[in-house]
Amino acid sequence: MEMKFTLKDTKEKQTLLYAVCYHESKRIKVSTGLKVVSETWNTKMQRCEISSRFTERMNRASRKVNKLLDSILVEWKKVADGLDSVIANWKIRNEKINAYIDKLPTKKMGAISQLQSVNAVKEQENGKSGTIRIQPKSNTQENLIKEKVAAVIHKVIKADEKEEEEKPKEEEEQNP
Repeated sequence: MEMKFTLKDTKEKQTLLYAVCYHESKRIKVSTGLKVVSETWNTKMQRCEISSRFTERMNRASRKVNKLLDSILVEWKKVADGLDSVIANWKIRNEKINAYIDKLPTKKMGAISQLQSVNAVKEQENGKSGTIRIQPKSNTQENLIKEKVAAVIHKVIKADEKEEEEKPKEEEEQNP
């Protein structure tokens, strides 16, 4: 599952940067919390440009954002591979559940009885007791992806903040 980045509002001088993934033709967009100067953003490269056209301060901010985006992508690749297999397993499970529900005599059974029957099938498959929460498939998968994207972004930004906090301590130790 590929991740790209896009600006919230290209017309603003400074704007938020979003991480965007696609799942089953649905766009899943999560804010990175990072702000960039719109003028520096290169859509094709998916990075902030560093150029003599910009001030040193803008270039320094662009380098930092680009470094964070690189880290987010590295972490996302680690998560996305596992996420693809989780979603594939959901699809297989949902197909089994739906096939079983289709066989149930719906006119004679109420919704609660049907869910109890589905739970019994799930218990038999796993060899243990458990319950199934039936939720709209796409909504559940989209929420999982959003949560994972947000977790990756949070992890990378927190690591960067910790690194920034440690820099002054290291400088103090080197210059007593």
